[in-house]
Amino acid sequence: MIIPTNRTQFLDEALTSALSQEGAVCHVLIVDDGAEPSIQSQYGDRFPMVKFIRHKENRGLPASRNTGVKNARTKYLTFLDCDDILEPDFAREMIVACQKFKTRAVVCLPHFFFSPWFSFKRKTYFFFLNLIKEIFLTVSFWGNAKTLPKDGFFLVQSSCVIFERDLLNRFPSDETYLTAANDWKLMAEILAHEKVGILPQKLSRYRYHHQSQTQSPTKISKWDYYQRLLEEIPDDCKRGVLVSLFRLYNFLGKLFNIK
Repeated sequence: MIIPTNRTQFLDEALTSALSQEGAVCHVLIVDDGAEPSIQSQYGDRFPMVKFIRHKENRGLPASRNTGVKNARTKYLTFLDCDDILEPDFAREMIVACQKFKTRAVVCLPHFFFSPWFSFKRKTYFFFLNLIKEIFLTVSFWGNAKTLPKDGFFLVQSSCVIFERDLLNRFPSDETYLTAANDWKLMAEILAHEKVGILPQKLSRYRYHHQSQTQSPTKISKWDYYQRLLEEIPDDCKRGVLVSLFRLYNFLGKLFNIK
């Protein structure tokens, strides 16, 4: 498990879930992306089984993920965001699925939940957005030979995927996608060359909160990153019904300035 972060809010929960996996031996690597004080100084004594690597300066999420991959030694890797939580059987079920489907990556479904201060309007918006994603992942499982369509790259969240390490060595995260769509860019690159299996079980928990990457109003608009993504992904990922829906979603998001 690779946890790239420079924040400690919710980190206890993420770490505990990673270290509490049942039926699989998991090694946890935290990539400290310039936190002050260092993550290791705050957590090293409490979690001596965790390996810590530190960037002296903030380099961004994709660079931290790449650092984690370079220093990992296990066959399978997961990028666990510090504000997300894994179910106890995540690793076991996902590894079994990789072997069963004969794929080098597998995506599962997430539970999602909200911090208490989220407005009802925003909760409703994200509820329906995630419901649509879940429906299309389930339909793809049954209608696309249990694999993710090439144009379904945006249905995936980083904490819901397990990869073979060699796959991530071939396809490193794009370090220019600093605040949005970096996981989708990675998935599009992989899907252009490899099959990605779908396990229609909810094995991770995705948290919406005011400091989450996709919610921060102080960063570059996610819609600008999404438009860039549509221009840069491989051609095989630009065709199909799903990517047409993503184009519509991006158009409406920019039009109505949805945060």
